Amino acid sequence: MKHRKQTFFQARLTPLVMTGLAAAATPVGAQDVTAKPQDAPKPDFSQFEAIEKAGWFVRLGGKALFNAKGSVTRSNPLPAEPGYYDNGFVRPDIGGTASGLTWNWGYEDYSQVSGDQLNFQRYLGLPNAGSFSDESAIAPGGEMMVGIKFGSFMVGKKSWDWGFELGGGFNLFQVSQSETVSGPATYNTASYNTGGILLPVPPYSGTERGPGPVIDLIPSTLSSTGTSATSIVDGTLESSLYNLKIGVWFDMPLTEKLSFAWSAGFSSLYADTQYHYTENITLANPAVPGIAPVDTTVNGRSWQQGGYIQARLNYNFSNHWSAYAAADYQYNGTMYFRGANRDIKMDFTALFGASLGIAFNW
Repeated sequence: MKHRKQTFFQARLTPLVMTGLAAAATPVGAQDVTAKPQDAPKPDFSQFEAIEKAGWFVRLGGKALFNAKGSVTRSNPLPAEPGYYDNGFVRPDIGGTASGLTWNWGYEDYSQVSGDQLNFQRYLGLPNAGSFSDESAIAPGGEMMVGIKFGSFMVGKKSWDWGFELGGGFNLFQVSQSETVSGPATYNTASYNTGGILLPVPPYSGTERGPGPVIDLIPSTLSSTGTSATSIVDGTLESSLYNLKIGVWFDMPLTEKLSFAWSAGFSSLYADTQYHYTENITLANPAVPGIAPVDTTVNGRSWQQGGYIQARLNYNFSNHWSAYAAADYQYNGTMYFRGANRDIKMDFTALFGASLGIAFNW
């Protein structure tokens, strides 16, 4: 028998044709039909919802604090009595004034020394800008609490659940202030004879009882120059509030979905506070030396201990999920600190809170 040689195309096409014929001969019912996406089974959470809860929960939500107050005042100025200056003092010592000398004196810098003279300056009556009292602002933030159920008890015909909770939150308090104040001021200068002694290295501060190097008690020269002055202050008081709570909670069902709860316990508030301000003072009299602008920050940090009480309404979406709305009162005392000629007070004696969030129970 003779064999015919296959051409290149015959060798390639024959298997393809045979495969196509086999596919055409396959019954329709035996073909693999891919399932459509909409035919996929839907997830069934009923078994998860049916799982009995162990009594644990976590609450997470946004929270705003109200009635936190901040105050800023200028630190107590130097006494108006003679002998007090912005850069030192010369006051009578324990021996009185009879000798005309004193060791109760001090100065700040070598620039005050001119030969055997020690020079002092003081501005009196400068405008007092940049002070405010009990400024309050809404402090936004959030809170998370975790807890566990300890048991239940009856009040009348109502069953109350109770347990323990622990958590914390963060809120940011901030107030800004800008003020311009003008008024009359006085520039005083005084020079004291040192008698040519070797002056102590500045800054130096003698005492009333001494002993120490002595200089003249009465100034050799004294002058006073009047001017009008304008003070412009821009400041921002900001406090990051970190709150830790430990307490007990009670919960009573009102309807199948709605329940009322309240909590009470210990609250510890850590306030990380700073006051940043700029001050520019301009003097109308060119004969009076200008005052350098101030741009500085004062910091204060403190733990404030206290307590809290909170009331909540809970709405249960399912066996494990719920939403809540809450209001609370918190007491954490008053915080004080000072620096850069400013006294700062933060008042946390009556904090009110409002929060919304969700809770997961398991």
